[in-house]
Amino acid sequence: MHLKRDQAIIFWAIFLWAMGMGLYNYLWPVYTRQLGAGDVELGFLYSLSFLITTLATIPGGSLADRFDRKWVIIGFWWIAVPSPVIYALAGDWRALIPGILLFNVSNALNPALQAYLSETTEPRRIATTFNVVFAAFPLGMVISPAVGGWLARGFGLRSVFWVTFAFYLVSSLSLFLLTPQPPRRVVRRDKPARAPASPGGGWLAAPEVRPLLRLSLFFGLVMGLWNLYLPFSTPFLADVAGLDVFWVGVLGTLASLGAAILSPLLGRLADRNGLPRVLGWSLAAQLAPLGLWLLWPTALPALAGSMFLRGLQDGSRGVMTSMVGHHMTGPKAGDRRQLAGRGFALYAVVTGLFQAVTPYVGGWLYRYGAPVPFLAALVGLALATLSLPSVVARWGDGRV
Repeated sequence: MHLKRDQAIIFWAIFLWAMGMGLYNYLWPVYTRQLGAGDVELGFLYSLSFLITTLATIPGGSLADRFDRKWVIIGFWWIAVPSPVIYALAGDWRALIPGILLFNVSNALNPALQAYLSETTEPRRIATTFNVVFAAFPLGMVISPAVGGWLARGFGLRSVFWVTFAFYLVSSLSLFLLTPQPPRRVVRRDKPARAPASPGGGWLAAPEVRPLLRLSLFFGLVMGLWNLYLPFSTPFLADVAGLDVFWVGVLGTLASLGAAILSPLLGRLADRNGLPRVLGWSLAAQLAPLGLWLLWPTALPALAGSMFLRGLQDGSRGVMTSMVGHHMTGPKAGDRRQLAGRGFALYAVVTGLFQAVTPYVGGWLYRYGAPVPFLAALVGLALATLSLPSVVARWGDGRV
């Protein structure tokens, strides 16, 4: 599909960022182990990352509704730029924490970014637009994990972070090309204009927010189940499948390729067939890669197929975010449009809390047995898929 100018700028900024992050993303557990972290410590670092992201999102949503979203996005984007330098210089796994702090504080930009995109997108194309724009992330990671594995094998893992730093710089510079987007003030013709609710006021108790909270709780549960096992995929590939850093990178490339292909496809299907329906299809299909992982843990073709199908998670995440965007900025949104940033922040906080807890739990499960977090996620996702119709039957704007 054709992206508008600002949507295209965001696409390429995310693409360049993902090129840098993809160099080390799948090698991160290997690096933390080299610095002395065990399975539980690895789970702790992932949980810490999501907790910081969740806390940062709270002021991020308010800032997105009060200031020009372009500068909110740019300001927080740049905060993460030094993080790979900190990783490269770390001498112990604990020394990674300042970089993790900077990297995840920058996620405070997410409500502004999501609201920015919602305001530039027609409601009938919201899922397609979100999934195409955010497909830039897995697309940027199609080649970079394999390149990162090659760099790590030839020059050591620390060299990877310096290349990442260069990509982060270029990505951040590109955002200055965005068009400003000042705060929106919606004036209703049927009643006098009113100021948006205070972030500390009663807007969270408003009836129109309840469907968003209900959706966020369910989506948080799904994302938490993903995080129960995803941080331990790389250790699993090393401990059970016996693969080295190069093959881990290759399989990471397959996962990114799957996301780059499947995410835009799910977005288009969602706009044509209904967001909740396609989300249900995607959640059901995600049981397949977990089954492959558990049944044939040492068979390279099964592992490759599983990693490719993991791209469904990116597509599902995009559909979930689209449902939030439709609720906050769609045709029936009304005064909610003034609170879009805070609505996305509420969604991010609720889902982030689930994602912050489960990696630490997964670390203990993995210590008990490598397949255990994968099996627990499989059972949980099966139950979530069965309960989806009742959760989204009426989520605030009718069936979409």
